Amino acid sequence: MFGTNRIPAVAVALGTLLLLLIACGTQQPAGVPTAPPSLPNMPEATVQPVPALTPPPLIAPTSPSGAPGSPDHAAEATTATPAPIPQTAALKLEVTSPRDNAVVSSPTISVAGLTSPDAAVSVNGRLVTPDPDGRFGTDLPVTLADNPLPIEVIATSISGERRWLVLTVIYIP
Repeated sequence: MFGTNRIPAVAVALGTLLLLLIACGTQQPAGVPTAPPSLPNMPEATVQPVPALTPPPLIAPTSPSGAPGSPDHAAEATTATPAPIPQTAALKLEVTSPRDNAVVSSPTISVAGLTSPDAAVSVNGRLVTPDPDGRFGTDLPVTLADNPLPIEVIATSISGERRWLVLTVIYIP
């Protein structure tokens, strides 16, 4: 079954290959006939030119007449510019309250300070959001079992920079 159909298919493929080689201007190997053998009841292969691919035209955005992007300015080339990456100032961290080694008698202590407005702040693991000026504050509970109480304040900028301070507070009721 396969043997009788393979020979004409191979002959057509070789003939087409030879025609393509000739059409491309390459030299034909010596000893190879210039025309493919004619096969009974087989259509002759023809080479069709391939149309050139062209990119679609760019469509300018519509806007009021005379404005950039309008037909009056269609000839202007527009290039996309990347969005600017926000730059932050150097990260700062200052704890204004309490002082280090402070002695307190209240069961809560107010921790307050100043950092960069875009920083994330944690006080003993609690997330505290600074206001637009960078001020932050939170209250921590204090017990006798916590004495002396370490207060760890960490500020982290959006670029990953970190600053931290550790203060100690002593609770005497």
